[in-house]
Amino acid sequence: GAIELPFVTKGGKSEGREVTQRLIERVIERGNEQARPATLCSTIETQVVPLTEKGVKNGNKLFGAAIVSNDFSKCVPGTNNEFRNPLFHGEVSAIFNYFDLEESERPGGPKECIFFATHEPCPLCLSAIAWTGFPVVYYLFTYQDTKDAFCIPHDLKILDSVFKCPDGGYNRNNEFFTARSVQELINEVGDETKKSSLNTRIEALRVKYDELSATYQEMKAQGKTGNVVLG
Repeated sequence: GAIELPFVTKGGKSEGREVTQRLIERVIERGNEQARPATLCSTIETQVVPLTEKGVKNGNKLFGAAIVSNDFSKCVPGTNNEFRNPLFHGEVSAIFNYFDLEESERPGGPKECIFFATHEPCPLCLSAIAWTGFPVVYYLFTYQDTKDAFCIPHDLKILDSVFKCPDGGYNRNNEFFTARSVQELINEVGDETKKSSLNTRIEALRVKYDELSATYQEMKAQGKTGNVVLG
């Protein structure tokens, strides 16, 4: 059944870090495979990748995101649209899509949803997530993946140069949200058969994103990525 997640206290006021930590603990305790990493993988496969495939062919980067209801029954996806506006990262696009919906059509309020990013959010997107009140963030690929495998080093450079956070070392368990990688969730799965199956799906997604990256880099080499400053 649906996972009941404690985002808000009885008085309706968030308790910040304590609430997000309890949320993570309860998800792990009751999540039937540690917050359902399989469902998060399915969200990428069925909701995000199709949007991103179209996006990279139009000169956009391969970053995407989805805002998912806490029972995993609804989601609002988004993908990078920097060709239109350099601030329209995948996470920001998902946030815009979410707030463009009537309140009754959304997966829930921000504190009743899970924010899922294909890649660990950059400083811009971390701030956007904090400002819009999503208390739990999962991501598939790390900053190091983004730099090494997908040839986009800007997240690490900005964190280091602007915020003095070398090696992407921001506080992932902070007053506003808790951020964890999907791989962390998979590593906590006790059933080795299920863990192996999940890791196979992650590898398949990595292959898919390698293909998307190659398309983007080809578009970039051809000068078809617009006037994006950080290409």
